Amino acid sequence: MSEQFKHEAWVENRFKKSFRNIDVEHKNLIIEKMKQLLNDEIQGEYLRGPYKGLKKVRVGKYRILYSDHEPCRVIFHDVRPRESAYI
Repeated sequence: MSEQFKHEAWVENRFKKSFRNIDVEHKNLIIEKMKQLLNDEIQGEYLRGPYKGLKKVRVGKYRILYSDHEPCRVIFHDVRPRESAYI
């Protein structure tokens, strides 16, 4: 049985590629944070500059970059270490 969420998740290829290279412990934490986003349990902070329109959520040393402009849809753009997330 699959879980039901308030929002639909769209995961971009960049996110998938970055996610593959993350250790298992952080992957599990990231998945839990994604579930919280999909259920409206948490909200991220808006980004500025070239990332205007995106939001970020902190997961340990990683940042999930996502957008939720469309109704009932969360688009996960990337997940990266903090030091390289905004380059």
